[in-house]
Amino acid sequence: MKNKINIVTPFYNPGEFLENCVNSIMSQKYDNFKVVFVDDCSTDNSWDLLPHNDNRAICVKNEIKKTTLENTHNAIMNYCDPDSIIVIVDGDDWLLNKNVLSFINDFYSQNNCLMMYGQSIWTTGNVGFAREFKDENEYNNLRTGPFIFSHIRTFKKSLYDEMAKQDPNFNCLKDKNGNFYKMTGDVAVMYPLAEIAGYDRIKFNSTPLYIYNRSNPISDDRVNQQLQWDIHAEISNKPKFKKLC
Repeated sequence: MKNKINIVTPFYNPGEFLENCVNSIMSQKYDNFKVVFVDDCSTDNSWDLLPHNDNRAICVKNEIKKTTLENTHNAIMNYCDPDSIIVIVDGDDWLLNKNVLSFINDFYSQNNCLMMYGQSIWTTGNVGFAREFKDENEYNNLRTGPFIFSHIRTFKKSLYDEMAKQDPNFNCLKDKNGNFYKMTGDVAVMYPLAEIAGYDRIKFNSTPLYIYNRSNPISDDRVNQQLQWDIHAEISNKPKFKKLC
C-alpha cells in the first residue's frame, strides 16, 4: 500500500541549510508525496531555492510574518490531503537519505499506527533524545514527564482533524491572548495528537531518518531558551484531549 504523504516545511532565513532540506525532499524515491514549503517573510534568497516548477511542491510566501507553529497549522489545514501521513521537516533540517518516505510508508502499513516519531542524528554528531514510552503509565502522564517526541515527527491527518473537532478554536496552540505560540510549537501539537491517538497507536522508530541541524544561530533554544521552558510549562497545564474511538 502506498499512502499519500504530505510534508510540511516552514522556514525563516534558513540560509544555506535550505538547499540541503529541499534536495533531501525532492530526491526521495517514493512517488506518492507532495511538500508544502512556507516562506515566512525571509529576507535572504530562500524563496529562489524552492522547486517552483516541480508539481510535487506547493510554495507559499507570507506577506506578513507569522510563527513556525501558525505556518505549520495553516499548511496542514489548507494543503494536506485527508487520510494522508503528515511529515514535519524544518527548513534548516533535512532527511537522512532518499528512502525516508518509503520507510515511513512501510512503517505505517506494517504497524497500523496513527503516529510515528523517531530518532534523529544531530549535525554535532550526537544522536537525538527520542525514545519510546517506558510503559502505559508514563504515556498517561506524558505532559508531566520529559518530552520525547523528537524528530522525525509524523502523524495521520485524521488526528489533526480530530483535534479540530475537540478544539475548534485551536486554543491548544495559542497563548492566553489568542495568538499562536512563538516557540515550542512541537510540544503544542504533539501532546494533543498523542492523547488523541492513544498508547497503542503511537509507535517509536529507532532508525534515524532525520538530520537535526544544531548550527543555526536563530534556533529557538539559542534565541530565548527561558521562553521555551515557560511556554512548555503553560502547554503542559492545558486540558487533555480525549482518545479517538
